[in-house]
Amino acid sequence: MSPAFEICTVCEVRANVELRYGAVCCNACRIFFYRNFRSLDFPSECQTPGQCHDNWKWCEYCHFKKCVSAGMRPPLKYFLER
Repeated sequence: MSPAFEICTVCEVRANVELRYGAVCCNACRIFFYRNFRSLDFPSECQTPGQCHDNWKWCEYCHFKKCVSAGMRPPLKYFLER
């Protein structure tokens, strides 16, 4: 089966995307989300207010917020293990 090239719902880049964490996303956004939903020192607000509008120039907070608005959710087993 050949990989499906579609548009990532988070960063809007054409890539090999899959349904991960509840949203169709590329590998870069999937890995970013995975690393950051577990992070304890994640920023609580935008580090560059008013400048996080370009798809590849987001701060961590705005990129994570975009992941959540695209429908990405942490796996339930993560919360059950805590």
